[in-house]
This record gives sequence, structure tokens and C-alpha cells, in this order.
Amino acid sequence: MAKKTKYFIGGAVAITLMIILSSNLILVKNAYSLDENHHRIEKVTSIILNQDDNWTEIPNNNYLRVQFERKLNKSNDILIYAKGNGSIEVYKKGAKTKIAEFQNISSPGFYRIYLSSMKGVDTDTFDLKSKGNIFYDYVVDPIEKNKEVQVGSYYEKYEINSGLYPISQGGGYNEI
Repeated sequence: MAKKTKYFIGGAVAITLMIILSSNLILVKNAYSLDENHHRIEKVTSIILNQDDNWTEIPNNNYLRVQFERKLNKSNDILIYAKGNGSIEVYKKGAKTKIAEFQNISSPGFYRIYLSSMKGVDTDTFDLKSKGNIFYDYVVDPIEKNKEVQVGSYYEKYEINSGLYPISQGGGYNEI
């Protein structure tokens, strides 16, 4: 799950909000580091499943293969928490055609790409090719930016930059 910021809303409404937000995330089901020839090196799912300052390094021209819980299409995006020196090319599993690129990976932070140029069949598995040495802490298909979520009689907007949080804290929300 994305970096969690908890808000006290009151009783079942707070629980409903967290369930709604969680159901909008598409989590990684499996993740492997691969060499430049797509051969598996090790399983790294537990390392990139949470944004927790636990990093896996993918060296230059090697891959991080991520399999999401369900198929993604051109309306989806991928959010990573990464650091390093370089960029990341995104491919469908085993494909040669680049569909997106995370550029200017440097300081630890969230980086996001949209899959809008993805063509053909939807897929749940992507190869992220390191161009430079890249360290990954977290990978997810996040809640949509500026997503409106109904909680009781309230509508709140949520955004991912450094986690999930309300854009405005109207309606008596208090961070705990």
C-alpha cells in the first residue's frame, strides 16, 4: 500500500475510507530482479511491496519484472519510490518496444509514468529496465490523481505525491 497517512473521521466512516482507498490500488503480486538477458536473479516481492526504506538495487541494463494483481491498460499508471542515477524504461514482459520511461531518477522520491502509449493486449506483467543503477523501495498502480471518494455524505479528493492524503482537510479531518 502507498505511504499511509491516517485520518480520524469517526467510527465506521474511517474504516470505509481506508477500504475504498485500498481497493483503488493495484498492488504488485510478484517481483523479480532479472539480468540483461531476462534471466531471474532473485525474488524481490517483499522488498518492493511497501514503501519502508528497504531497497533492492537493479544495476544498469538489468530489469525489475513486476506482476500486478490484475491487468493494466493504457488508462493506468505506475508509481515507484526509487533513487539512483539514471532512468527506467518500461516494457511489457519480454517485449522490445518501450511503452514509457521514468526520467531523471535521482534523490529518493515518488516517480510516476502513465501507460497511455501502451498498445495491444492489456497485461499484468512489466519489465522495468534500469538505465543507470536504480534502487527500488516501492511499486504500485496508485489511486488516480485527484480521485474523488465518497465517504458518507462527504466527497474528498485524494492525491499521490508522497502518499495518499486529502487535498483539503475540510469536514473535521484530523491527522493522527
